[in-house]
Amino acid sequence: MSLVSVVIPMHNRRALIEETLRSALAQQWPSVEVIVVDDGSTDGSSEHVERVFGDRVRLIRLERNIGRSAARNAGVAAARGEFIAFLDSDDLWDPGKLARQMPAFADPSVMLVHCRVRQIDSSGRVDTRETDTIARAFEAAEARGYDYGGITATWCRMYTPAVVVRRTSLERSGGFDPALSRFEDWDLFWRIARDGKVVTVPEVLVSVRAHEGNVEPRWAALAEPFARVAEKHLAEIAALSRTPALRRAEHNLQMNRALAAHWRGDRAAAREGLRRALRVEGAPTLLPWHPTWGALLLHAALPPRVANGIASLLGVDRYRDVGRR
Repeated sequence: MSLVSVVIPMHNRRALIEETLRSALAQQWPSVEVIVVDDGSTDGSSEHVERVFGDRVRLIRLERNIGRSAARNAGVAAARGEFIAFLDSDDLWDPGKLARQMPAFADPSVMLVHCRVRQIDSSGRVDTRETDTIARAFEAAEARGYDYGGITATWCRMYTPAVVVRRTSLERSGGFDPALSRFEDWDLFWRIARDGKVVTVPEVLVSVRAHEGNVEPRWAALAEPFARVAEKHLAEIAALSRTPALRRAEHNLQMNRALAAHWRGDRAAAREGLRRALRVEGAPTLLPWHPTWGALLLHAALPPRVANGIASLLGVDRYRDVGRR
């Protein structure tokens, strides 16, 4: 039975880490090691983990806070498993999560397997409204497909705690990029999908927790890192032969750059991004696939008041495809 190494970065999560670890240790998959990387905590998180779990959990202590990407990479470097699963220190797994995902790896071409998620609040109650919104977003993403040409489209519908990857693919992709301040998970998943097969288990098997410590910033603050990861991938694929998936990805990444410019309020840059995207692939797929992009087209072409009115009439909310990751 293949060993799955569960990598959990932790920074000042004493209040939540115990429940997270219990969910990892309760997995029905029989071969699991749980690795906690304490990323410079100052609240006694490591001491709490040692006291409660002892040698059931491998604890790696970092002397200073190096960030979640580097902490995850440190956990991967210490892992013994052929497969790596990621879990955040405030989220939870259902007991059957790994058991439902691992059979997909019987196909040697499969590099990554993920599942759907629900959203819970700080006390663990399910946020039904947000979970329903996430479910609709998953349905749209599954219709697009989880190849490189599908998951690069606007908001990547793969959540880090829902992912299991083949270790060889993770190492070949270079792991998480510590230079990225946000969207480092997208960057990694996009690279894996570019080179291998992604499988979706269309079941809700993970609870992602919304609380004061992980509230997303305003859209303008997300614009720079959102554009940066798109530009990184555009540079990487520039020399590659344009398969249909790569062509769709190039279109998507240009659209994402335009959307970032829109968030910054730079209409000229948004229009230029749109022109570049439409030179790769035309407009007919934009509105049915992405309400966010449809609204972007309106706002780039028309005065804000007119664009808002038309978007309202069409039911196209410019941020409808954006939610907590």
